[in-house]
Order: sequence, then C-alpha cells, then structure tokens
Amino acid sequence: MKNIALKPTILLVDDSKENRKQIEDSLCNDYNIMEACSGEEAISILNRNITKIDMVLLKLYDTKINGLEVLAIMNQHLWLDFMPVIVICKNSDEANIIQAYDMGAVAYINKPYDRMIVRQRIRNLLSLYQKQRDMRKMLEQQVYENEKNNNVMITILAHIVEFRNGESGMHVMHIQTITKLLLQCLQKKPNNYNLTDNDVLLIATASALHDVGKISVDDKILNKPGRLNSEEFEVIKKHSAIGADMLKDMEIYNNNKLIKTAYEICRWHHERYDGKGYPDGLVGEEIPISAQVVSIADVYDALTSERCYKKAYSHEKAMEMIENGECGAFNPLLLECLEDIHEQLIIELNREYVDSPEVDMNLLSKVADEIVEKQMGKENAEDNKKSYSKRKDLVKMKAEFYSSTVKEIQFDYDAVHDIVKLSPYASEVLGLPEEIVSPNSKNQDYLGKVNIAKIINDIRNKTSPDNPRLDMNVEVKKEGVISIYKLQMMSLWSEEDEARYLGVVGRIIPVG
Repeated sequence: MKNIALKPTILLVDDSKENRKQIEDSLCNDYNIMEACSGEEAISILNRNITKIDMVLLKLYDTKINGLEVLAIMNQHLWLDFMPVIVICKNSDEANIIQAYDMGAVAYINKPYDRMIVRQRIRNLLSLYQKQRDMRKMLEQQVYENEKNNNVMITILAHIVEFRNGESGMHVMHIQTITKLLLQCLQKKPNNYNLTDNDVLLIATASALHDVGKISVDDKILNKPGRLNSEEFEVIKKHSAIGADMLKDMEIYNNNKLIKTAYEICRWHHERYDGKGYPDGLVGEEIPISAQVVSIADVYDALTSERCYKKAYSHEKAMEMIENGECGAFNPLLLECLEDIHEQLIIELNREYVDSPEVDMNLLSKVADEIVEKQMGKENAEDNKKSYSKRKDLVKMKAEFYSSTVKEIQFDYDAVHDIVKLSPYASEVLGLPEEIVSPNSKNQDYLGKVNIAKIINDIRNKTSPDNPRLDMNVEVKKEGVISIYKLQMMSLWSEEDEARYLGVVGRIIPVG
C-alpha cells in the first residue's frame, strides 16, 4: 500500500456533500483529500495546513464566502504563488470563469464531472507545479552560486584594500551588514525610492567595493598615525573618483548592474546631503540612494572601529556624533532608519564572523519571485479577458521565463510523448529547434549516439522516485569542437503506486 504521507493533498471545497463524495471517490486512491463545506471553513483549513496542501478544488458558489472571495483571500496571503486552484462551475458561467482566471485560478472543471478528465487535469497541474518548484530551486541555486562567487571576488579585492589601509579586516563585512539593515528599514517607510529586495541584495553586495580606489593611495598616507595635513587629505579624497573610474573602465560596466551600482557607491559615498561632501558636491537627492546609505554605514563603522590614528568610539557616542551632524549632513529619513535599527546593529556587528557573510537565501528566494512576477505582470497586462481559453498556463510561463534568462544548455524531456524541449540558449548554441519530436530519430552529433544511449540507460536504471538526481560528464560537440561538460539531471516520475518514468529535466554546464 502506498504511504499516505507521500500522496499529494487536495483541499476540496463544495457545499454539497454528495458532490464532495463523488469527487473524493474518484481521487482517494491517489491523493489525500481534505474537505470543506464552505468558503469560510476552507480559509480556516488553509490557515492551519498551508504547508501540507498541494492543490485546491473550489466551487465558485457558497452561501457565506463564495469561491471568488476565497480566491481574493488566497491572493492577499500570496498562497496562489505556489498552490494551484481549480474552480468547479457550470460550463455556461463564462463571466465568472473569466473572473476566476483573472484572480489566479489555473483551470476549471464542469458539472457534471467526467472522472477521467478531472483526474488527468489534476495530475497534469500538480506535475507542472512540481516542475516549477524544481526550476525555481535550480534558478535560486544558480543565482546563489553566482552571488556567492561575486561576494568572494569582491571580498578578496576589498580585503586587499583593508590590508593596505591597516584596517581590521571586518570593515567590508560591517559595511555590507549595516547597508542591508538600513535598506530593509527604508523599504518599510513611505518614500519615493521604490527599493525592491533585488535592489537591497545588489547594493549590499556592491557596498564592499566602496573604497577600492584606495589601492592607488600611498601606504604612508593611508596608515599615517596622526592627523593628515591639507595636502595629504586632498590625496586621500581622490580615492572615490579613482575607484569609480576603475570600475567604469571595466568592459562589463555598461551591461552589469552590480558594477554600475558599485560605481555610484565608490564615487559618491563621501558626498553629504547639504552639498559639502566630495568629489562633486552633490546636494540632497542628487546623491544616489545607494551612496547615501553606504555613506552612513561607512561613517558609523569608522567611528566604532579602532584605526591607526584613533581609538574606537562606543555605539552610543557614534550615534550621538552622527545625529548631531559632527560627521556631516545626512538624509533625515536615513537618520531615522539608523535610530530604528540601532539595537539590531549592536547584535549583528558583535557576532563572531568566521567566513565572509553568506548571501541571504530568504532574500534570494524573494528576489527570484520578484523577477518572475515582474515578467508575469508584463504578460498579464496585455492579456485579453475574453480569450481565457488561450492563456498560457501560469506555471509554464514561469518555467519558460526561468530558462530564457539563464545562459546555459537546459532541456526537458517528456518520455510519454517523446519530445525534448530546449531552452532558447540551448537551441541557439546547438543549432537545434526548441522542440524536437522523437529525438532519437534526429541528428545526434552534439552528444553522439553512444552518449545518448548511456544517458537514457542510466536515467532509467540509476534513478528512482526517491533518488531522482544524476550527474555525469559528457562530450559535447559545438561548432566542430568537442569539450567536456557536466550533465546534471533529475528524473520525473508519476504518483501512482507503481511509479512510471515520465521524463527528465536537466542542464549541461562546462567543466572547469
């Protein structure tokens, strides 16, 4: 007997006991069924079991909270981002079907029910949503690895600057931490900056390069134990413009938002809100918000850290000096944020760092969602309500967006229909169509028949529903050149007692 814990769970919402029994009888062998006889009860069950429910079957009408109101509440809680809803209605009720689609439903079933159609529609949607989750994990992991690599590279460079400047080695980590805390606080306040979680991640990462221009400053000036004379101070002041120019001269500057943000921070983190900073004497909102935030973070950490020319001030004294304008004028809203986070600052900055701080995975997950939802918003803005039957499935659109933004060879093989779908990038570099029917009968030069036969054999014999992942090295032929690539795959299986092999998703990435 199949373990009940492994079955997907469906919440069935219908005020008719007879209807609920009819649907449950046709689904109970493959799914765990939770029942609600009203919209009100459905919301209560969702609140208590949100992590356990995989899908909702929702009747559109009810005496208290109807199905459309349930959809509205699910939207408010963002549950529809990861939970498909199929509405139950009469086929003639076109207006409400359209409204349900617009509110987030992904499919509908007619009364009276066709058991085979209902089962197949549920199976297909759950499979698609599982693929969405798998693709999301792959995207998050890739963004995480790229961001971690960026952080490592940036931190190494920043630590070289710190070493020459005689600083503790913690300055970069402190700047990133303070910057992130200030930005997250600023997000919660009324303002015109419209900061997203993506912006927070980007600015906090780029902040590590704020003093990269100090590489060009003489060690004797950087590490002078006493007060700098006017001539030496003028030399020090040049580091912000020099660092910005170094970044602007990079080939990737025009196409890399991280480098552009780092440029803003490098050049303008010594500007002041009243125009008395350097190098350009910018006033108020002429200073990019990225530089404004890093400016306060830099001053706070400089005050509370020991330097070759001074002892460390206490947190309380540093806060007092900043708020009294002893370190120059700052944006009043950012000073308010600094006051709001001052207790959190003490806790975060007194932690013992062993390694460079990792990318915040919760934040990263939100960023991935944010990118997808922006794309979805563009698509939905042009959607015609009257052509709901032709709308692309929400999950399919998200998966297509993921694959279109990643510059690597990705594929999705449907074993049931013998179709391979390639990502746009894969199609371009391999010179193959994005959809290949009966791939075994087509040109196989890019991998070779031996490789393909081995891949198919290993997927079928070395993976299972409990152990679906498989990695191997393969030779890939691109433009006549053979190179070694890593093939990362995950097999897909049905939810039946005797699991059936459905296909495989994967990617091909360079080795080394």
